[in-house]
Amino acid sequence: MQTRAMHDARGDYCFQINLDSVTPAFGPPALDYISDTASAKEATCDTDIEFGNPEYLTTNASEMTDAGVNLSTLPGFSFISFNSLGQPVDAAGELTCSNQCEIILTGESAVSVCIESQGYIHACE
Repeated sequence: MQTRAMHDARGDYCFQINLDSVTPAFGPPALDYISDTASAKEATCDTDIEFGNPEYLTTNASEMTDAGVNLSTLPGFSFISFNSLGQPVDAAGELTCSNQCEIILTGESAVSVCIESQGYIHACE
């Protein structure tokens, strides 16, 4: 999503990954970037996961649960969105992750992905 945001600078679309720590699941909302309508733009900013997206972009409703994997975020957030510079932003378009955002996947072991305020994404140490 970060790469999409940097290559498609149209301002009314959202480039985000939604994170559901309850189900758990992750994936983008609707990916309707071709249609230039208000409803398509709004759909890309939805906070629900569109499970009809390509399989490699989402988890299905039970995939993580069946594998015994939990999802959590620090600080607690339910989506990560990016601006045209690749920086993480909130729903209002304001910069976020000032002290680093972390996505944690826990199963047999824990794996964390960190997102810095400048947009650098890396494995957490």
